[in-house]
Amino acid sequence: MKWRGSGRPRSWCPSGPERSPAWRISVWLSVSARACVSFTGLHRRRSLLCITNGKSSLFQGSTAMAENYEWHFNEMRRGDKERNPIQGEFFTAEAIDQPGKALIREGIQNALDARQGDGKITVRVYCSGERAAVNRNQIKEFFYGLEKHLNAQGNGLREIPGPSEPCPYLVFEDWGTTGLTGDPEAYSAHPGTNNHFYHFFRAEGRSDKGDKNLGRWGVGKHVFLAASRINTLFGLTVRADDGRKLLMGMSVLKTHYIGERRYSPDGWFGHPPQESDGLVRPIEDSSFISQFEKTFNVSRDSAPGLSIVVPWCGLDLTAEDFVRAVLNDYFWPILQGRLDVRIETPGKTVYLEAKSLKSELRKIGGPLEQEIMPLCELSEWANDLSEERYIRLRMPADWQWTADMFPPQSLETLREKLDRGQKIAFRIPVRVAKIQDQNAAKESFFDVLLYRDGSNQPGKPVFIREGIIIPEVRQRGASSLRGIRSLVIAEDAPIAAREGGLIVGGWDAELDRLRAMHENGRQWLADYQSSEAQRTGIPTLKIAYNRVFGFYIEITNAHRDRVPADYIRKQTIKNAERYTTEPLRRYEGEVLTAESRANELEY
Repeated sequence: MKWRGSGRPRSWCPSGPERSPAWRISVWLSVSARACVSFTGLHRRRSLLCITNGKSSLFQGSTAMAENYEWHFNEMRRGDKERNPIQGEFFTAEAIDQPGKALIREGIQNALDARQGDGKITVRVYCSGERAAVNRNQIKEFFYGLEKHLNAQGNGLREIPGPSEPCPYLVFEDWGTTGLTGDPEAYSAHPGTNNHFYHFFRAEGRSDKGDKNLGRWGVGKHVFLAASRINTLFGLTVRADDGRKLLMGMSVLKTHYIGERRYSPDGWFGHPPQESDGLVRPIEDSSFISQFEKTFNVSRDSAPGLSIVVPWCGLDLTAEDFVRAVLNDYFWPILQGRLDVRIETPGKTVYLEAKSLKSELRKIGGPLEQEIMPLCELSEWANDLSEERYIRLRMPADWQWTADMFPPQSLETLREKLDRGQKIAFRIPVRVAKIQDQNAAKESFFDVLLYRDGSNQPGKPVFIREGIIIPEVRQRGASSLRGIRSLVIAEDAPIAAREGGLIVGGWDAELDRLRAMHENGRQWLADYQSSEAQRTGIPTLKIAYNRVFGFYIEITNAHRDRVPADYIRKQTIKNAERYTTEPLRRYEGEVLTAESRANELEY
């Protein structure tokens, strides 16, 4: 006999004195009810009316499969750290201002990363909109146990769907990928092992992807969570290594309370956890998964890959919005024959393949066509380019760009080719090393493709790393040369690595500043402590850091009368006070993120 929400072990059964007449009656009623349900052919379901905080449930008449698949959030213990990880409040400007573009970028990037061998990747994006939103009764079995957490105090959600509101949803699927491989029951990352399942469902802000990998499901999945009004997604994967088909849900809220009980922000949908480990396990029930696929128009079938479903998708986007995002960021791998994308909405399907991409671009027209079409022409030309047609430059050790890099008597010839509208390809050899390990340099190269398109548009070099356009570089690299279109392509392994520390100093002022802040942070603190001690006349003044209060200035009570008016109190301890200042606050905000922001600028 299984119990829901009782707090008792699921195997619990009264014995001895607890077997009261009331208990026997309840057992008789339960058995009779099950017999009746079985007789009518509905033996797989049980109907329950949920009441949460005095409100009727979002999923009235909520049913659950007999296997008891449900949503589970672990109750927090005394001493557990409170976390508020809802990503919508901290996301990038692109994810907020152009959520469709951010979703396409992250989703396809991670699909390319999970490529199985050298085959083509196929991506399908389906957006139901309000027109094809599913009725609440069709989805209630997939949300059993979530309602009370969606209504919980302080969960961070801003707009919970109404009790009769249908569910618009988004589906993002890939094929030709490995799926989420790795031990689905692992609860921590083990050094030396790749576990994509763990990093998608159970890790936050980290992944196991290395040099040749493009995406970071440890971070990128939050674009999909942020697209949901209830910060929830489902992941259905077929794994290339063992063929298992697994379904699990994930919801990320804030630390929240239900009554007097405090719950962790992270919830999962699947097999309820055993009492001993609190670990929700994925679902493999083929009939349940088949119903899930049918309900949410998922095309997964038995082919390896990953399907993500975003319920109550809050993005008001059209098929053209998604098409624009794909054309802007992924024209290169599509034209290279590495990627096909299918965009679907009710009543419309757009195929973006090598043979159709330019025609779809012409349909959209406007500034997007003006910017992307010349780059498509350049990309198509590069497809058939032999190794012999690349002009190989000699890169000086000091990275100074001079005419000596070019073969003798070639500059004038190259200018004439550009003026005639001919396309030119350069291959530039480089030695790649991390800043802190110059002795481990590796030979590599990048390619530069360019031609004059006859327009008066400013030239903007477009940087591509392993098939993905790096937008920050493109925005910063605007050229004063009008009418010159160019692609800078880094696909050789050493230069395409994502470890950071690959761009030498002097190339980008902001990158240099962030590196200096990360590497010289202790010196800044020492200098600031010295200057503040001199300014205040407090020789014992010291600057320190802890994880709770961050950086602070500590002053003993003996010198309290010398504390300047611009000091801001943070904490009182025995015999001392701790303060901060505006310069220290600014420094803290920058130095703690300097390394990750430097890597973002590089890549």
